[in-house]
Amino acid sequence: MPDIDGREFAHQVKSFNTSTPIILLSGWPISLDEDIDLAGVVDGVLTKPFTIEDIHAAFFSALHACDSKDS
Repeated sequence: MPDIDGREFAHQVKSFNTSTPIILLSGWPISLDEDIDLAGVVDGVLTKPFTIEDIHAAFFSALHACDSKDS
């Protein structure tokens, strides 16, 4: 994305609909426990390399996180 990075995109998506699950994909290690700015916006993180099992786990974890926020 030439004009916006993933962080800003995630913030914009959540500003429209907080229940939209967001999974951040990165080649760099990211910890939501350490990155306060992302913790409230991103529901899951996948770092490269990842497996199909990792994608599956991140997907369901993000959906569960969004469901928990809606309750």
